[in-house]
Amino acid sequence: MEDDSKPVSEHQTLFHNDPFLDNLARYFIGNNTRYRENIIIPRTMGPVVIKTNEEKLIEAGFESCAFKTTMSCVAGFGLGAALGLFSSSVNPTIVPGQELKTQTAREILREMKGTMLSYAKNFAMVGAM
Repeated sequence: MEDDSKPVSEHQTLFHNDPFLDNLARYFIGNNTRYRENIIIPRTMGPVVIKTNEEKLIEAGFESCAFKTTMSCVAGFGLGAALGLFSSSVNPTIVPGQELKTQTAREILREMKGTMLSYAKNFAMVGAM
C-alpha cells in the first residue's frame, strides 16, 4: 500500500511566504488559546467559588438594561408615593377667599391619593430615564 499523504513540514506557511511575517501573522491572527491546568484566582475574603452557568445567566439578567430600568421605575414610583403622601399631609388645603369648611375623611384621602399618584408617576418616569 502506498501512502499518498504528504508529510507536514515543521513550518508550513499559512499567511505569508516570508517566515518572519508568517510567524508574526500566526501570533496575531492564529489561535493562541492555551489550556491552563492551574488557574490562580485572586481572593480577598472567604473561599473562592466559581459560578455555575445558571448563576452567570441570572447575573447577566440582573445586569441588563431592561431590568435596571424596570427596577428604577418601580423604586421611583414607591419613593414618589412616599414623598407625595408626606407633601399632601403637610400641604394646607385652605383656599384664599373661601370660607373655612371642615373636610370629610373621604375628601382628604382623595386629595392625598391624587398627590401621591402625581409624585409617583413623575418619580417613576425620572427613574426610567
